[in-house]
Amino acid sequence: MDFFDPKIILTAVSIIFISVPTVIYQYLSHYSRLNRNRLSLLSRAAQNTELSEQWRLHFRDQVLDEAFFQAHRVRANNGKKHYLLTLYSYVQQRCSFRQLILTFDRIKFINGRYRFNIDIFAALWFSYSLIVTIANFAMALLLIVLLIGTLQSQQDLPWQWGFLTIPLFAVLALYSLRESMKFILACHIRRILKQLPADARAELGV
Repeated sequence: MDFFDPKIILTAVSIIFISVPTVIYQYLSHYSRLNRNRLSLLSRAAQNTELSEQWRLHFRDQVLDEAFFQAHRVRANNGKKHYLLTLYSYVQQRCSFRQLILTFDRIKFINGRYRFNIDIFAALWFSYSLIVTIANFAMALLLIVLLIGTLQSQQDLPWQWGFLTIPLFAVLALYSLRESMKFILACHIRRILKQLPADARAELGV
């Protein structure tokens, strides 16, 4: 058996790179559920008028631009707008890939300065999803190279390898990158929450 046969190589790497994103996705899904549960508790706690006023003052300039979420606002029982409480769920459910890029470019912290370049790319570098993203892109390129080489050598390789696996890994790459950005955005939200005053953090349990 020739272990360097293109069919064997394609089969092996297909199994590997299809299973890895699945494991990563399960990890990110678990993290997402934890954050959604936390935000649900925060939303109920923020119905307190005094606490909501504290949030309004502290997060007035620290969340996304109001225009970006103008059509997606929600109100607590006291009528206050809580952008931060719905930010993660909004990104998780509705944001397109382009909107995610714009989102990260407009995040502000308590000090009012942008921390996009250092924080985002440093976090992405240590993200497992970024590794999966690069691997999937590399896999798609590898499949293209193998197909071209096979066609040039006139070996018998089913065309469905090219039509099915290349788009599959390209989609997996984009999807894993999107999940990576969601993960990092959740980390930023958690970081902002930790900068609340001590009494507000004690009230919210963060």
